[in-house]
Amino acid sequence: RLVSSVSINKLALLLAEGERDFSTGEIAVLAATLLMKRLHLHAVNGAGVPAAHRMYYLWTTMVWLTSIEGVCITTKRNLVSDTLPFMFLASRSDVVKPRSASSEPAEHKFGAFRSTIREFSAAQFAQLVEKDHRRLKMMFESQLLPSKDPRKGYGATFRQFVEYQMAAASSQGGPASIVDGDGAAPVAEQCWPTIQGVISEASREVGPLLTVLGVGVDDRSPFCRRFST
Repeated sequence: RLVSSVSINKLALLLAEGERDFSTGEIAVLAATLLMKRLHLHAVNGAGVPAAHRMYYLWTTMVWLTSIEGVCITTKRNLVSDTLPFMFLASRSDVVKPRSASSEPAEHKFGAFRSTIREFSAAQFAQLVEKDHRRLKMMFESQLLPSKDPRKGYGATFRQFVEYQMAAASSQGGPASIVDGDGAAPVAEQCWPTIQGVISEASREVGPLLTVLGVGVDDRSPFCRRFST
C-alpha cells in the first residue's frame, strides 16, 4: 500500500488542486520516500529476488533515507545497523533465505506469546516456548497454515512469513562463495569484494536522483560514496 495507485493518486491530487501547504518538491520527495520504503521491504522479504538486486536496493534506500531531512536520527541509526549486516548476509552463497536471518522470526515469536499472555512471567515464558514449538513443528510437518483468521496490522504478516519458510528456496544464494575451515579468511573479507562493487554502483546511480530533488552534494548521506575498505 505504500506505493499503491491510491496513494500516488492522492499525492497527485495535491498538485492538481494547487495545495499551498506543500511544494512540488516536497510532494515529490514524499513519493520517492514511499517508494524507497517499499523497495527496502522488497529487498528483505521478497522471494526470488537476486542477491545483487537485494544489496543494491538496500544500499540505495539507506542512502536516500539518510540523506533527506525530517527523518528521526534514531530511525536512521536503526536503518544503518539493519542494512550493513544484511548486505553481508545477502552476498553469501550459502544464504538462500536471508529473511530468515532478520529480526522477523523473533518478532513473530514474541508477538505470538503476547497474544496468548500479554504480560508473562519467566515460568510462563518457558511454557509458551514449549507449546509454540509443538505448534510450529506440526504446522511445518503437515504443511498447515497458522490460522484462517487474516488478522490485521503486523500480525497479518505471520501467515505470509510461514508460507515463505515452507516454500522451497526460489533463488540462489549470493555471488560471494564462502570458504570455511582452518586457514580460511574471515567471512567479511570474502564478501567484501562483491559488496564493494554494489556500493560503488548504487552510490553512483542514486546521486542524480538526489540532485534532481534538491539534495546537494554536501547534504548527502556519508554512505553515498565509494569505499575502499
